[in-house]
Amino acid sequence: MADNHAQVRATCSGCGQATDFPAGLVGTVQECPHCGAFLDVAPAPPEPAPPSPALPVAPALTRRALWGELLAVLAVGVIPPLAGALTGPFRPRVPQPYWLDSLDLTVESACAAVVVLYLIARSGEGWGPFGIGRPRLVDLWNGLLLLLVARMLSRVLARLLPAPDGPVAALFPPPEGAGDFVWLVVRNLANGFTEELITRAYLVTRLTGLLGSRFWAVVVAAALFASYHAYQGPRAMAVIFAQGLLYGVCYLVLPRVWPFALAHAAHDILVELAWVSK
Repeated sequence: MADNHAQVRATCSGCGQATDFPAGLVGTVQECPHCGAFLDVAPAPPEPAPPSPALPVAPALTRRALWGELLAVLAVGVIPPLAGALTGPFRPRVPQPYWLDSLDLTVESACAAVVVLYLIARSGEGWGPFGIGRPRLVDLWNGLLLLLVARMLSRVLARLLPAPDGPVAALFPPPEGAGDFVWLVVRNLANGFTEELITRAYLVTRLTGLLGSRFWAVVVAAALFASYHAYQGPRAMAVIFAQGLLYGVCYLVLPRVWPFALAHAAHDILVELAWVSK
C-alpha cells in the first residue's frame, strides 16, 4: 500500500510547472493547480545504478621500459643458445640419449615461451599485435605454403654456397626407437613455436616500434635468429639468415605466429629425418 505522506513531483506539459502530489495518487490524472490542465501523476524514475568500477588499464610502457623488456626476452630466448653455440666447440662432447636431449630442449623452449608470453601480457598491449590468437585451419595451409617456400629457398642456397666443413647431423644424437620419434615431434613443435614466438612475433613487432623501421626489424630479428645457430657453421648460418629474412617479410604480410611455428617445426622434423636416413 502506497504511503500517502510521501510526495511525488509531477510536471505539467502545458505550463511546465512542477507540483507535488501524495504518493497515493500515482497513476491517476490530476488538475494542474497553476493552469488547470490535466497531468499524469507518474512514479518517480528509479535512481540510476552506480557505475561499475572501471577495470585497471596497464600503463603504456616508456621507451626505456620497452628496451628493458626486449633485453629480458633476449636474455631468455637468444643469449643462452648463442652462448652455447659459441662455447660448444670448446666443451667436451658427452653423448646422451635422444630422449634426454629432447627433454632438455622441450623444457628450455617451454620456459622461454612462458617468460615471453608473460612479458607480452604484462605490457598491456594484448595478444593481437604480436600475432597470437586462436589457431585456425587456415594456419595449417599457410604453414604448409611457408614450408614449401622455405624448402625451395634452402635447396637454391645449398647449390650456391660452398659445401659445409662437416656433417651437422654429427652434432646431435640420432633417434633410434619408436619413443624417440615421438620425442622428435614433441621437441620440434616446442622449439618451433618458441623460436617463432621470439624471433618473429615478438622481435619483429617490438623492433619495428623501437627502430621505427620494418626493414631493420626484419634484418635484426633474422640476424639474431641465425646467430645462435653458429655451431652449425657459416654455411648453415647463411641459409638460416635467409630463411629468417623470408619468414620476417612474410610475417609482416601474415602477422600470425601459428603458420610460422608449424612451418618451422615441420622443416626441422624433415631435416632430422633426412639425417637419420643417411
